Amino acid sequence: MPSLDLPVELKNVTILQFTNSYYGNLLLADDAVYSWGKNDYGVDADGTTVNHYQPRKVFSWDLQGPKGIAQIASGPYNFYAIDENGKLYSWGKNDFGQLGDRTPIDKWRPVDVFMKGALLNQTVTRVCGGLTHTLVLANNGMLYSFGDNSKGQLGIGVSSSVIAKKWEPVLINFPFNDTIADIQCGDNHNLVLLTGGAMYAWGLNDYGQLGDNTTTTRTKPTKVNTLSAIGPKRIEQIGAGGYTFYVIDENGKAYAWGRNNRGQLGDKTTIDKPRPVDVYMKGILLNQTVIRVCGGESHTLLLTSNNELAAMGDNTYGQLGVGTSGGYKMEPTRVNIKFNGTIMDIQCGENYNLVLTSKGLVYGWGRNDVGQLGSGDKLDKLEPTLISYLKNSTVVKIYARFSTSFALTNESFLYAWGNNNQYQLG
Repeated sequence: MPSLDLPVELKNVTILQFTNSYYGNLLLADDAVYSWGKNDYGVDADGTTVNHYQPRKVFSWDLQGPKGIAQIASGPYNFYAIDENGKLYSWGKNDFGQLGDRTPIDKWRPVDVFMKGALLNQTVTRVCGGLTHTLVLANNGMLYSFGDNSKGQLGIGVSSSVIAKKWEPVLINFPFNDTIADIQCGDNHNLVLLTGGAMYAWGLNDYGQLGDNTTTTRTKPTKVNTLSAIGPKRIEQIGAGGYTFYVIDENGKAYAWGRNNRGQLGDKTTIDKPRPVDVYMKGILLNQTVIRVCGGESHTLLLTSNNELAAMGDNTYGQLGVGTSGGYKMEPTRVNIKFNGTIMDIQCGENYNLVLTSKGLVYGWGRNDVGQLGSGDKLDKLEPTLISYLKNSTVVKIYARFSTSFALTNESFLYAWGNNNQYQLG
């Protein structure tokens, strides 16, 4: 089993895409799709539930094999693949019909999502998975759902007392004449961004994460409340943390709503917000433009156009990068370090962060109990620290999910480090 403290690598393939779930990992390469990790629900797609400690090719879809796979995605306990013809496949846990194959039986290898009903003559362009439900965007611009409806997360306008689950795709009826630009699946809720900048949400709303100024669960798409008295500029980007949503408008202003128990919304309070509020931008963000946001379990990172980082929320493990640990910050606080190169990407894990610079260097800070910072020890880091193991490689992509980290280099090597309790390090 690979070390938990230093990265291990996968070599000799050209890596195109990567995603991971609670249990396993899925990698799209130029020659095949690979999977590995804990295999309780058949997520490794080899026709068994035997755990796999190293990447291996996914079992053939059918006698002819699939067309070229163009896109991969994951839910917490299952995976999805879209081929070049827009056909959708799924596998893994299926207790609520979240695989969309008209059964509630777990699938240990890829199966066809049923496309002879609501999806007849359609092709799939995007998919996302919640805890036990799935959303599918088709080429006709319409959205479809299947799986669990216990919290109204299917968006079909009826409660679970009427329809508890759907084992095949059903159409979600939206009250607008616009096209969908982005979809986000939470555990039991969803957010959709339209090309015109409006947003709709539905599902569980216990922390106000639907942004409709209530905490009422919604069974159909409900418009997210106006962001300010005069309305926001067009929304350009949406993101999610734990029961929290963030958006950035075309002028680089950030908004947030949902759970705020540790100040992660950055509005100078710790009160949950059931509608979008302005992230406080009169302090260190005065006259700044936000270009990217990511959310951890209870903390948030903001990247500005002048290559500076701001953090807010929980700081129990030093995840705010301010040189101390403990407590929390209710407004954006500057991460005081000069990175070598322009910041190209930020990734928030549960209680830690990774940053990738234009020099191909990776920095990490925050919680390090399972080596997720790649520093060769298990000591929390209170400010961004260069991952020296990778300094002789040119990293082009980073991933942080839960407590496991990944880095992809320009030579198509994939490095993994951190939590290995589900054999995710390969």
